[in-house]
Amino acid sequence: MGTLPRTLVKWEIVSGYLWGHYIFTPVTDRRFHTIKSASKQYGFHPVTTRKFAEAAGLIDQTANSISDWRVVMPVEDVDRVMSEARGYLTDGEARAYLNAERTLWSTITRRGYVKRAIEGSRELRLGPMFSKFDLDDLLSRMQAHVTSNFEDGDHLSSFSETAHRASCKFSEILDLLFAGKLTTVKLDPSTSGISAFRLDPTEVASHTTLPPMPGLSAVEAARYVVLNIKVFTRLANCGVIGSEQAINPVKRCRQRVFSRNARRIFRKL
Repeated sequence: MGTLPRTLVKWEIVSGYLWGHYIFTPVTDRRFHTIKSASKQYGFHPVTTRKFAEAAGLIDQTANSISDWRVVMPVEDVDRVMSEARGYLTDGEARAYLNAERTLWSTITRRGYVKRAIEGSRELRLGPMFSKFDLDDLLSRMQAHVTSNFEDGDHLSSFSETAHRASCKFSEILDLLFAGKLTTVKLDPSTSGISAFRLDPTEVASHTTLPPMPGLSAVEAARYVVLNIKVFTRLANCGVIGSEQAINPVKRCRQRVFSRNARRIFRKL
């Protein structure tokens, strides 16, 4: 049926029947949204819209078998949920918003310093999204521990440089910062966000450096007993020379160490 016949039928029904006005006049007040109409209005993919609605409790898993046109939700609830979703930032956008390095940002999210905006997003297979309010709150909590103004000539380092020079983890630095144990925390005005923080690696190292290992490494022990390292390692692997496990204070990994009485044990062989 072409446009003209449709128009004639429309006006015939509207003028001849009392209920024709309710059928053919445009809808101005929406009371319900479908998945399809909500995704079209707010610019999200229907699959993403469905996940937002499920996360907010507007629909449950029984709606998974129903098409996007037939899932009906109250318009007020949909507007509230989708308006909030418009303000969410993806993982990459949130990292850029805070001006944080990739590894540091990974530590921040993994350790829960900032929460995902949608609880249960992993179960819904929804990518990580973050609220600007939560990101601003994290930055404010970090800036609350700034101790003094930055001055030219300060021999301070960024988070990544501090972690490298102090041989520690980002999580250890963040824990010290939020606990208020760092007395030298400044902001470099030449940059913004988390990248602006400047710390003293020596001070951080004084809190994070592990005690020395209670023994000698394999190389040191082989040199101590005046023995080839390969021969010494084989004797140790066979259990002839005893060893124990300890944490390397620099590399932060488990390492086999030998006591200094290895020479006495070796001489008895």
